[in-house]
Amino acid sequence: MKKLQLIGLTGILGLSMVALTACGGSTPAPAPQEDEEVIEVPVEDEAAEETAEDEAVEEEASEEGATQISAADLEKGKALYMGRAACIACHKLGDEGLVEIGPNLGDIGAKFNSEELVQILVDPSGMGLDASMPPAPMLNDEEKQQLADFLASLK
Repeated sequence: MKKLQLIGLTGILGLSMVALTACGGSTPAPAPQEDEEVIEVPVEDEAAEETAEDEAVEEEASEEGATQISAADLEKGKALYMGRAACIACHKLGDEGLVEIGPNLGDIGAKFNSEELVQILVDPSGMGLDASMPPAPMLNDEEKQQLADFLASLK
């Protein structure tokens, strides 16, 4: 009976991933109504905030002798994890996520570096892992690197 439940759950998750991929994974934000106040955030403030975050990440990376990865790239990697790559459908991220079909990736950066994680995304069983995970063909090389950099930052 457990096997049937797992197969059913896997089918539902698979269908959900297909539906999210087909529709782009998100819906557009509704347009503001006439009586709603629209608040515009100046682009300079966002850029200054991102620059400060990037500098902090770069400073931390240079202290550790690691490759410098911007906070913006780490955010892109997390967005891929939660969205289009649909990693969260099978892998919890610490306490985030509903199911844990694959291993929890909350501390994956302590086990694998960014280059190894890219290889796992390309060929999950190629690193000697007992992996039933499919490769990630929906991601281009840059996106695979961003996702791997995000995962490698989780220690």
